Amino acid sequence: MDKLQAIRGIAFDLDGTLVDSAPGLTSAVDNALYALELPVAGEERVITWIGNGADVLMERALTWARQERATLRAAMGKPSVDDH
Repeated sequence: MDKLQAIRGIAFDLDGTLVDSAPGLTSAVDNALYALELPVAGEERVITWIGNGADVLMERALTWARQERATLRAAMGKPSVDDH
């Protein structure tokens, strides 16, 4: 019992185990993309980017969104804004 009294705290990595964080992460990613006037990704896509930390999540989101924007602009016959 003395060993247990020495414990001051316990940390859990809840993401995907005890808590479904995908909706909240999707909201954060989509709000950031929207603020940058980029296409939003949606939960189905964001789920595929989760798992390597926030920096990697946002890197993946930004890479996808820039490509998606270029594809949409090309489909409308407009030049990519990233080319300027």
